Amino acid sequence: MQFAKYFGVLTCVVLSSLAAEAQSKNLREIVPGVWFRTGAPLILAHGEDITENTMIVEMKDYLVVIDSGTKDTARETLADCKALSSRPVKYVFLTHHHFDHVSGNAVWTEAGATTMSFSGVREEMLRIKSEFELPKKILDGNLFVLDDGNRRLEFHSYGWAHTRGDGVAYLPKERVLFTGDIAINASCNSFFDADLRNWPSVIRKLEALNPQYVLPGHGKPGSAELLRGQREYLEAMISQVQQAIARGEQLGALVEMKDGKPIGSRLRFAPELATWAVGPFSAQQVEGAYAQLSK
Repeated sequence: MQFAKYFGVLTCVVLSSLAAEAQSKNLREIVPGVWFRTGAPLILAHGEDITENTMIVEMKDYLVVIDSGTKDTARETLADCKALSSRPVKYVFLTHHHFDHVSGNAVWTEAGATTMSFSGVREEMLRIKSEFELPKKILDGNLFVLDDGNRRLEFHSYGWAHTRGDGVAYLPKERVLFTGDIAINASCNSFFDADLRNWPSVIRKLEALNPQYVLPGHGKPGSAELLRGQREYLEAMISQVQQAIARGEQLGALVEMKDGKPIGSRLRFAPELATWAVGPFSAQQVEGAYAQLSK
């Protein structure tokens, strides 16, 4: 009887350990109580795993998740939260309205969490007639703070960059910044909802926060150099496209076309900007920049 009891306890410990290990494969603890989570790859570009990333923050009595992800990612992240902590997920902050950041909203609502965002996220979801659940709580102004005495978590809106509703999450004491898609560590950023002229200035405001850890919406975590790289890439692209427009050049001078579609960029960037400048999205980014900056 004692052996059976011991064996049962040992089996539970082993299974729990294996479950924890399985859950932790997509998780990286950045600082105590703050985890960066990578979801399933959306695309693969130049050997990069372009994942839909989320962040989990442990407060005194509850958890906060940054970005809902797709439905599958939301379910997996919820399971990870339960494995990490006995605290419930109270809030899920949405950085912007794109599907890979909001399509898991209903999963979190069903789990008892409140999805929240700045007003632009809801407005953009309504504008495009999004099929996904709208955020339940709208944050007023440009700053919302959760502070329980143990940890201060700030949500900032600095204006239109990647999208009109862009927001970020920042832990000032720990100097951890989750950027959404304002700054990513990959070459796949989309421009179709962006304000290119304003985007670099928004990143400069993020740089002024002086973060030590920068957690992007896609790609691997990094430092403040990630912000600088994204900004310098945007500035270099804007400059080259504006100069071409001033010379009266057409889009075909800036991209290689095939069957009426851009397939390759002719622009030149510094080697250190290759993370953002070299990839299958480059030609589409130039096309988007040309269309927007021509207006």
